[in-house]
Amino acid sequence: MRPYFKRLIFFAAIFYLLFPFVNPIIFATNAQGHNMQAMMQSIREKPTLEQPQLIFEQFCANCHGKEPSIDVGAPIIGEKKGWAAWFKLSQSDLLKQVMNSTGIMPPRGGCSECTAKELGAVIHFIKSSIQE
Repeated sequence: MRPYFKRLIFFAAIFYLLFPFVNPIIFATNAQGHNMQAMMQSIREKPTLEQPQLIFEQFCANCHGKEPSIDVGAPIIGEKKGWAAWFKLSQSDLLKQVMNSTGIMPPRGGCSECTAKELGAVIHFIKSSIQE
């Protein structure tokens, strides 16, 4: 076996073992005290039109914000080029991708408390950020 392949297997095994412990830390960096239920309750108390942006800021902006705190090469809000392939999908197919996970994005974008309706509104918020 080639040395680089052994290293790859080694690091993949380490990542696999640590991912359950690291994942909540990475995707909850903006969560208020890491109490997702309380945070979502406070968001749901806001006017309906503000909710998608607040959910985006708490969960999606870590990777998709203008200045992401986690640079994984994810499409950035407002940038048409990065989203072009995704926006070719229907709203329901795009929602399925978000709900079930895609690439390194966790299911529901890390917002396990978000409903499908709320995530659909966030998708619409992201689409509306693109300037034609």
